[in-house]
Amino acid sequence: MSAAKGAAALKIDTFTLGIGGPEVLINDERTRTFLALSATATGSKLQRPTPATRGVKTPGSSLLRAIDGTSQAFRMHGLPPFYAEPRPHISVAWLLGDCEQQLAAALQSSPPLWQAAQQLAQCRWQVQVNAIYCKAGQKTFIVWDAR
Repeated sequence: MSAAKGAAALKIDTFTLGIGGPEVLINDERTRTFLALSATATGSKLQRPTPATRGVKTPGSSLLRAIDGTSQAFRMHGLPPFYAEPRPHISVAWLLGDCEQQLAAALQSSPPLWQAAQQLAQCRWQVQVNAIYCKAGQKTFIVWDAR
C-alpha cells in the first residue's frame, strides 16, 4: 500500500457515517449492479457549500472533503474522479451486468427482505470513519489516514 500523491495535504476530521435504507445502484458502464445501504454524515443531507456557508463546519463537510480528496487523488493517478453528485453508500452485494430493474423488483416483491432492510436502517447504525483507501487495479492507495 502506498500513499496517494498529495494525500498528506488532505486535512479532514474523523467523522461518523449514519447508515440508511437499501438502494439499488449501477455503475456508469452498466456492467455491475449493487445492493447498497445509503450513508449520510450523521443524518445530515449532503450539500455543497454556498459562498455564504463556505468554511463553516457541518456534519456533511468532512464527508464532502473526503469525497473531493478522493477525486483529487484519482485525478493525480490518471483515474476518473468520483461522481459530481456523490451518493455515499456501503455496498452489501453486487451482480454482474445490468440487473437494476430485476434487483429492485425482487426487493419490493419480497416483503420479508424489504422489511428486514428497512428495520436495519432504523437501527441508527453508525460507522466512525478515520481513513480512506482506494483500490485501482492491483494497487491500493492511502488517500487519507487520521490514525
